Amino acid sequence: MDFLNQILPRYILRKFWKNFGVIFIIFTLIYFLADLLSNINLIFKYNANFLYYILYSFLKIPIGLKYIIPISILTASMHLFAQLNKNFELVSYRVLKVKKKFIIIPLIFSGLFLSIVTFFVNEYLLPKSNYIAKYLKNIKIENKTNFAVTKSDNIWYYKKNYIIRIKFLYFQGGIMNDISIFKFNNNFNLIERIDADYGYKKNKKWILVNPIIIKFNNGNIVKFNQKATNFMPIKLDESDFFVIEQKPEELNLFSLIKLVKFLNKNHINADNYLITIFDKIFYPLISVIFILLGFLLNVRPVKTGTILSIILAIMLGVGYFILNGFFISLSKIKILPIYIGPELTFFIYIGILIFLNKKFKY
Repeated sequence: MDFLNQILPRYILRKFWKNFGVIFIIFTLIYFLADLLSNINLIFKYNANFLYYILYSFLKIPIGLKYIIPISILTASMHLFAQLNKNFELVSYRVLKVKKKFIIIPLIFSGLFLSIVTFFVNEYLLPKSNYIAKYLKNIKIENKTNFAVTKSDNIWYYKKNYIIRIKFLYFQGGIMNDISIFKFNNNFNLIERIDADYGYKKNKKWILVNPIIIKFNNGNIVKFNQKATNFMPIKLDESDFFVIEQKPEELNLFSLIKLVKFLNKNHINADNYLITIFDKIFYPLISVIFILLGFLLNVRPVKTGTILSIILAIMLGVGYFILNGFFISLSKIKILPIYIGPELTFFIYIGILIFLNKKFKY
C-alpha cells in the first residue's frame, strides 16, 4: 500500500503534464492560426512583408495565453480523470483505500506552479510583447513614420519620474491641450507640478503655453511661478505613446498599483484601475480551481467520453471568462461594488467545488 502511495502521485502527474502539454500546444496553434487568418488583410492592404505578418501574430500569442493556459489546465484535468474513470482506475483506488490526497495534492502543486507561470506571463511577457506588436504593426507593416494618438477622454502617460495627464493629444499635428505634469522623487513624493492650457510642437520639442509651475517639499508648496511659455520637462517620443494605447489589463500589476497610489493622492477616481488590480490578483488562482473541478466532475463512477470531457471543459472554462467579464462590467458601471465584481466568479466556482465535493464523495 505504501508502495502504491509513492508511485501513484508520479503516475498521475506524468499523465496530467502529458495531457496539458499536448492540449496547450493544440490550443496555442489554433489561436495563432486564427489570428493569422483574421489579420490576412494586412498583407493585401499594406503589401506587408510576410515575415513581419507572421511575427506580428506570433507576438500576440501572450494575449491569448491568458485564456489558453487555464482552459488547457481544465481540459487536461477533465481528460485525465475521465480516462481514469473510464478504465475503472478510480474505482480501484477506492477499493484499495488510496487516500484522495495522494491523487489531488500533487496536482494542486502543479496548479500553483502554473498559476505562477500565468502570473509572470501576464505581468511581464504580455506588456512587452504587446508593445512590440503594436510597434511592428504601425511602423513595419503599415509603414507609418508618424501616427496620431487622439482621445477625447484623459490620457495618462508615465515615464521615469513623471506622470503626465493630457486631455487631448494629436501627435502628428503637434498639438495638445489641458496638460498636467507631475514629477516625483524616488520615494514617489510629489516635488513638482506643471499645469498648462495647451502645448504645441516646434523643432521636435514640445512647448507649453501659460504653464503654472508649482514646487513642493514634503507636501508643502515652496515655489509658485507662471510663465508665458516653457519647454516640456521630459522628452516625448512617438514610440512612447504606444504605451498609452495599452488597456489597464495589459499593464503589469505593479504599474497599476503605482498609478492608483498617485491617483488617490490627487483625489482622482481610480475605481477602474482597482477593479483590474483585483482581477489580476485572483486570476492566477483559477488554475487550482480548474484542476479540482476536473477531478470532482469525474469522481462519479460514470464513463465520460474523451470528446465530451473536452467539450465540457471548454464550456466551463469559457463560461468562467464570460461570467467574469460580465461581473467586472457591472462593477465598472457601479451596479456591483468594485471589490465584488472581479472576485464574484472566482467564489462562484469555489461554491461549485464545495457542492460537487459534498454530492460526489470519493
